[in-house]
Amino acid sequence: MPTYEQLYHLSLSSLAEAVEDWRVTARALGELAEEARTGMLAKSRRADWAGANADVSRPFVITTALQFRYAEEKALGIHRLLEDLYEAQHGYRDALRKLEEDARQLGLRIEPDGRVVVRSEFLREGTAEETGYQRAQEATHGLASRVEAVLTASAEADATIARALYELVGDDHSRFSPGTHGGLESAEAEQGRAAVREAVELLEKTYLTDSELGRLRDLLERQRNNEYFAVHLADTLGPEGLVQFWSRMMDEPRHPDLPGGERLDVLRDVREFLGVALGEATRSDLPAMNGWQERLFDVAGDPVAPGDPLSLRGFQVISDLLNHGDYNEDFLVAYGAALVDFEKRDPEAALWREPTGMGLYETLLHDEVHYDPMTGLMKAMSRQPEAATEFFGVTEPQDYAKHVMEREYGSPGGEAVEGSGFAAREAIGEAMAAAAMGSDPNVPNSVPAETGSAHAEVRDRLLSIGYGLGNDFPPEFRVPMARIFAHHSGEVFETARTYSGSDLPIHPRHLAGVNAQIARDPDAYRIVQVGMIPEYVEWVHGDETGEPHWMLDDVGRSIGFLEYGRHAALEIDKDDSSWTGKNFYNLGSAVLGDFPYVGTQIQHGLDQATSRWVAYENGRAAAESESQRNEYYDEGNVYLNVYATQWTALNPEPPEGYSMSGDIWTSEVAQALREAANDGVKGARSNTPSS
Repeated sequence: MPTYEQLYHLSLSSLAEAVEDWRVTARALGELAEEARTGMLAKSRRADWAGANADVSRPFVITTALQFRYAEEKALGIHRLLEDLYEAQHGYRDALRKLEEDARQLGLRIEPDGRVVVRSEFLREGTAEETGYQRAQEATHGLASRVEAVLTASAEADATIARALYELVGDDHSRFSPGTHGGLESAEAEQGRAAVREAVELLEKTYLTDSELGRLRDLLERQRNNEYFAVHLADTLGPEGLVQFWSRMMDEPRHPDLPGGERLDVLRDVREFLGVALGEATRSDLPAMNGWQERLFDVAGDPVAPGDPLSLRGFQVISDLLNHGDYNEDFLVAYGAALVDFEKRDPEAALWREPTGMGLYETLLHDEVHYDPMTGLMKAMSRQPEAATEFFGVTEPQDYAKHVMEREYGSPGGEAVEGSGFAAREAIGEAMAAAAMGSDPNVPNSVPAETGSAHAEVRDRLLSIGYGLGNDFPPEFRVPMARIFAHHSGEVFETARTYSGSDLPIHPRHLAGVNAQIARDPDAYRIVQVGMIPEYVEWVHGDETGEPHWMLDDVGRSIGFLEYGRHAALEIDKDDSSWTGKNFYNLGSAVLGDFPYVGTQIQHGLDQATSRWVAYENGRAAAESESQRNEYYDEGNVYLNVYATQWTALNPEPPEGYSMSGDIWTSEVAQALREAANDGVKGARSNTPSS
């Protein structure tokens, strides 16, 4: 895929010259073809051929004459394809330049690598005018998505034309033959149908040689992102054929030549490209896909080998392919509904124990061995956040979020992830985060997505179910839920600073209870604490009232409320705690990603607060008793003090009614913040279930 900078500065002059050259070439060949038709071809057909060479000479002359017509058709096809490519790339380049102008009007800047950031001059240094910045920051996700869509479309157009040119022209030894391309769309359709015929011949074989498997891999790779190929393949195979083929690959018998290292690499590629094709087919609205989804669900719960109680089931085969590709949101939600319904109907089968004869499959995938079909589905949903949001928001006729968060598991077997967890739970956690955040949690440094009421409803639903799990809250959910807290930092802050009342954005007991479970994992705890720092710094730098018992108190109470989660975690795990007596953090690990640019002064505040938090946390990690933990809200608390110092810099003099010197004023501000933090601890304690 081209970078933003490459497409923005793309020179199309050479392509324009090629378009004109092929137009001239096609016209010249057309003239030659017409001369051949009225001259050589007409005369040869009228002639009375006789003699020993008649059966050879006449066909040779006719074929040679026709070659000119075929050459013209090829040239016309090349001209149309290059012309389509020129128009497409010209449009995509113009679209990027339009997006640059849109970004400027929104107070944003598009970096050469395509990242969208807030312009540094947009927020005047040393001011509290954050409304404009916040609007700009909220617009970054939408603009970044539009940039990504243009770059992807440009790459797909280039790949499609490249495939079409290759199949139109052939290799160096190909002869001219009938047929041409009418442009980009017809090229994809023609390629798709021809490639499917070749693919099906291979897919229907019981066993593929190394050479045949390589051919299949290359074919699938060439046709990735070709909608016509994907749909024609799905329609020709049908759901049953697709399940049967990949189940054979998963259960491929041992053979003297197997498993060779290279063959396993090819099998992994086939798995990936087949998943990509399936995803492409589900996103198509071509008529051939009508009813395909329903036919798939009809066979998904059936054993692939009827009568074998340990046979793979259709759900396991399809979900294995779901590990790769981008799927239609409605398809994923419907597939998830079918899977939940099956697990409800047959709880014993839903334990998804290891099938028989899967040695090669386990060798093939190593740590990706997942017999639980929920794993592949949830991974696909984490890549398609819209589907995850819809799925986790369904409560009738089945409560999908409750089912997947509370479902039972059989023996881990190949399902265990590093440590002692389940791969399915890991994937469910990722999908939970995607559902509540509106973005793929596995994309590093991605622009935060804009979230709305649907994401808030999912967040609250997950918190409610998680709270109900108590100390059985799965450890695999801690980091994903921490990411949700950090993403919804505004609502978390609004709740934690008040922690009582019916009009809060989050139920305070749910927030406190789940926060205690998150804090049982030092990495998850870090995500929450560091994720809240921008919220705190913005509030501190937005307050020039001179009254410490207003915004600054709110920051202190929120800090205390959320830090109590670790107090509760230490009480829950006691001697088994992951915390006691260890230094967990350094400055690099504390920062999850670059904080968005907020002006030099606020950025400096972020850096200060983050470094003080690292020092503060490592210092108190050795504390073991409740009394020792509470002592961290004393005058030596460097983390709280940094906020007091930053606030005092903006409010250096006490307001009217305070009669005190500067030094006493500074101490008064710090004391007010410590008292607020202690109040926050008490508020969290009153909302946290006892261990």
